[in-house]
Amino acid sequence: MPEPVRPSSLSEYAERTLAALAAADLGHVISVGGAIGLLHYLDYRKTDDVDAWWASTATSEDRERVLA
Repeated sequence: MPEPVRPSSLSEYAERTLAALAAADLGHVISVGGAIGLLHYLDYRKTDDVDAWWASTATSEDRERVLA
């Protein structure tokens, strides 16, 4: 399976959302999917959406921190 790479063009919204999650050390509590997730493997279009699901290990505190 190919390794994910950073998409060549992220919307400002997606960039700021993902950067905020990384800065708060919360990347491990979500699983990014949808077009933004696929862009890390196939850079085929631009999207503003950041679709994500909770990781099974996400605590209620983690969820509240992500939503804040």
